[in-house]
Amino acid sequence: MTESGNVPAETPVTMTESAQAPKAGAASTAAPVEEAHSWFYWVYHNSVNYSKHFARRHWFTFVVIAIVLLLGLIVGRGYLQEYVMGARKYLGGVMVSVAFLAVLVWWFKRSFLRRQIFTVIVLAAVAWPVYQFARPIHDYFSSYWRYHALDTVKLSDLPETRQERIQPLNSVYTMASGQISNNNTPTEPHFVRIGADYRFTMGAEPPTGTAYLLKRLFGSVKEVYDVPGTQPNIDLSTPEAKSTVSFPVGENFYFGHNIYTSVRRSFGPWRYLNYEPDSVIYVKDDSNQWVQVVTLIRWRGILFPWPEFGGVQVIEQTPNNIVSSITRAFLGVGYYVSPKELESGKYPFLKGQNIRSYKVSRFMAGSFKFLKGLSAPLPLNHDNDIRIADMPEDCNDQPFVIYVKMSEVVSGAEDSLYHSFVLEPYNKTSKGSVVILFIPADGTEKVYAAINEESKLNLIGISSIPQLVINDHPFFDWSSHAPVENRLYVRTIDGTKYYFGLTTVVTKNEKDNKLFIGGNNPNVALTDLKSRRVYWMRPPESSTFVDQLRAQMKLPAGSPLLPPLPGAAGPPTTPVPSVEPPAIVPVATK
Repeated sequence: MTESGNVPAETPVTMTESAQAPKAGAASTAAPVEEAHSWFYWVYHNSVNYSKHFARRHWFTFVVIAIVLLLGLIVGRGYLQEYVMGARKYLGGVMVSVAFLAVLVWWFKRSFLRRQIFTVIVLAAVAWPVYQFARPIHDYFSSYWRYHALDTVKLSDLPETRQERIQPLNSVYTMASGQISNNNTPTEPHFVRIGADYRFTMGAEPPTGTAYLLKRLFGSVKEVYDVPGTQPNIDLSTPEAKSTVSFPVGENFYFGHNIYTSVRRSFGPWRYLNYEPDSVIYVKDDSNQWVQVVTLIRWRGILFPWPEFGGVQVIEQTPNNIVSSITRAFLGVGYYVSPKELESGKYPFLKGQNIRSYKVSRFMAGSFKFLKGLSAPLPLNHDNDIRIADMPEDCNDQPFVIYVKMSEVVSGAEDSLYHSFVLEPYNKTSKGSVVILFIPADGTEKVYAAINEESKLNLIGISSIPQLVINDHPFFDWSSHAPVENRLYVRTIDGTKYYFGLTTVVTKNEKDNKLFIGGNNPNVALTDLKSRRVYWMRPPESSTFVDQLRAQMKLPAGSPLLPPLPGAAGPPTTPVPSVEPPAIVPVATK
């Protein structure tokens, strides 16, 4: 009661305030709000906690498992490197795809459960198309950077060729398959230098199929075949055509005997992230011993890397035993020869050799689509765009390996093996040559280019040669034969330089028309790339070609004195007099 005797009115208290105000001295009973985490966080958190708990209770078992996993990672790094390089090569495309998918995830991040499920479905549906869309963008810019990194030497004229091979690669393979007497099959033949000779070399490996599974699991390469590349005869029955070797690794073997897996294991951290093995070539080293040479591809660049020559891995012969198996499992196989060591001449047997990857050469040739600028090969444009003129009938696409006397047109250049390309317009109905390329097969960083617009050669493209050859002998049975591998053949005859396409007529395999057989005396045609006239070489000995050309050029086209194509059946006309073949006069070769 106050002094005035009036009872003071109580201040009304609302229900909300009384409920919100905590009682004096009472402890708060509200549960702490737990921070929300993603499912990935909980998977990682629970895995770590479980591993720690398991390690404390079963420490010995944990150590054993860790050692086994570590050994498995060391031994299996050869298989994992292929996937590492896949991500490395297409890093730009992967980043574009990941960025796009990350935007979609962020957009639906705080959505309801049904929308989250819908998001997963959308991501799964668009992930692959997005990557496929990003991959052409990656390849486009990768090829653009590669073109501007090339060391290109422009030619005003084409160099002469030598050491012409008569047989196409596929014919060599099929003829070798028919002559090997044991249960093996030849590897892909390669045109290489053996000393001063140029020959086809192949290894002998077990065939595919479950019947030869054990041989592929535990076998080795025990035979190497080599035959002259400049002769029409492919004869493996002679003693000098077969050599006994001991290589515990091969191209088509499995696991520890696979040459690609074993080479990957020899990579250090830098090469593991930037190099990959490609083809396998059999040559003789400086001590005249057979070795396996694995061509390496190096990927240069970060976001849009391009392939270039990365040196080689040389594998010497070793016994196929448990010691070599353990060594391969942990250390890999062979020794590495870098491009700088090759250029210095440290290994003479690799100089002027055919050791550059065909994939690298094709990428270099394909980058010439930017000859007229960045926008030239754009879709819906293709202004001044070019293509590598591969032909459906050929099993062997460009490049073709030929011997070139480059020093005749470029001072200081090497006379050796080159990868040759004839680039034609993007429009396949246009078949004139735009650029003719010569890329050193031994990895030298040069590109020799004869650009038609500047050299004024005005030669037809090689894709038009097959039809010219067929039209020259319309009565021949072309349903079972095909003109293939139109290589360059350049010669100076009586003071005039002529440019030909050298074509071999082969017999198609009856089953799939892709296993060609050239025969020991194949039909060879030389097509003048300027006049479009076709000359037939009988006999198919390259040393007689110049004299045969000289004799035939003096006769008009269609003359009955020209040697007919054997096997060609024509309508009954006036008898064709027999003609003695021209005298064989050896042509000086280098």
